[in-house]
Amino acid sequence: MYYYYKPPFLFDVEPPQGPVEGNTTVTVVGSDFNNTGNITCKFGRHQVPAIYKSSSEIKCKAPAVPEPGLVDLTISLYPGLYSSPVDYLYYKNPVVESLAPTSGPEEGMTQIQVRGKNFVDLGRNNALCVFNDTKFTNATVISDTEIVCDSPGILNKQGYAELGEGAAPVHDVKVTLDGGIRLSAGSAPFDYYNQPKVTEISPASGPIKGGTTITLKGEGFGQASAYRRVVRLGHL
Repeated sequence: MYYYYKPPFLFDVEPPQGPVEGNTTVTVVGSDFNNTGNITCKFGRHQVPAIYKSSSEIKCKAPAVPEPGLVDLTISLYPGLYSSPVDYLYYKNPVVESLAPTSGPEEGMTQIQVRGKNFVDLGRNNALCVFNDTKFTNATVISDTEIVCDSPGILNKQGYAELGEGAAPVHDVKVTLDGGIRLSAGSAPFDYYNQPKVTEISPASGPIKGGTTITLKGEGFGQASAYRRVVRLGHL
């Protein structure tokens, strides 16, 4: 007897990406899946066993691969007969090497350039900067070596820094590419400082040709963590 069957058709895979180390559980969605007892997923050239969930869903774990990149993901219900493919992206875990600037005010909103390697855009809201493993801010992947994000504020409603007992204002900054599932293999320090306050300026005026030496008095000028000290007069 010869048996005809509909070949399986794949619509999607969730998540559509995972690290090169593998072990990511993926859900493959499609149609005409049958529980043959011999279902497999194939990631490029690497085949792994799969679990039948329904006529439209199976699960399997992505195998490890040596290099990042897109591969065809297919399934097989019978040995040697494969479905249409969908894309699956392998990526390397990101590495953070440095930040610029390395400090900002406690109010936050300092735009930070994170430098490193293995940065890749995995979709909207997946790239994040992570401060001390607890504060997450949206990030933008500029290139495979650069990510940009804003520092979070650390002031509470009363205007005091929320550092915790004995904590320092220095935060370890990491990145995540997959919405927080995996954090980068490295980090870089970001230091917070109080906004300086000007209480007096002397002299209070000078000629339009400039060149007047000005003395400022106030508080918070000598903070070692300040990244760059600049005096600005009006819009100049």
